[in-house]
Amino acid sequence: MTIKEVEQKVGISKQNIRFYEKEGLITPCHNQENGYREYTDEDVIQLNGIKLFRKLGISIADIIKMQQNEISIYDCMNKYAEIAMIKIGEMEKQKHFFDKIAQRISLGYELNAKEYLDDMETEERNGTKFFNIVFDYITKAKNYLGRGMENLIMKKGFDIELDEALSYPSDAKICEAIEKYCDQSLNKFEFTSRERPITFCLSGVLYSAKVVMARGGYILLCKEI
Repeated sequence: MTIKEVEQKVGISKQNIRFYEKEGLITPCHNQENGYREYTDEDVIQLNGIKLFRKLGISIADIIKMQQNEISIYDCMNKYAEIAMIKIGEMEKQKHFFDKIAQRISLGYELNAKEYLDDMETEERNGTKFFNIVFDYITKAKNYLGRGMENLIMKKGFDIELDEALSYPSDAKICEAIEKYCDQSLNKFEFTSRERPITFCLSGVLYSAKVVMARGGYILLCKEI
């Protein structure tokens, strides 16, 4: 099959298919006479699986682990089910604040933002995540941070300030900054790669770290994979 035929069968773009090839998720044969890729029914089955997992939000790294039998499908699904439960809990906490504020306003009370912020900080110390307002800064700063920042903004993430912001950090300095930041969060944390691209898992969510130049020097942007 040609890539166009596969595109029609699976319902994903040629760009996505080629990206998955580049990442090693599928390995179609090459016709030695004309150099074109030739896809099989097995490739289509594999791409349908990749499409399913990606639509569920499973990372490329975890799909590769399943393919290489480093983690079973059962264990991977349980892992993401736990992550989904955490996110559901966070959404319920947010709804609680929406309802509480709306109810008090309807009764004629003035908005006491500090009261709600104090309550939210207590929830955050217990592991609840609310919207990260660093995105406000990134949105404003994207004009000088460079192209492609829109893609970063659409993903969940956070930034980490570097102690020596004016000099480009080494891998060791990046890992040191990530470890210091994550230790303060009191949530489960581990590195999945200490070499670039540096990746780590925080509270069951996989992040990649990227050094970016901002007005005050270099900062570390961590985005969910």
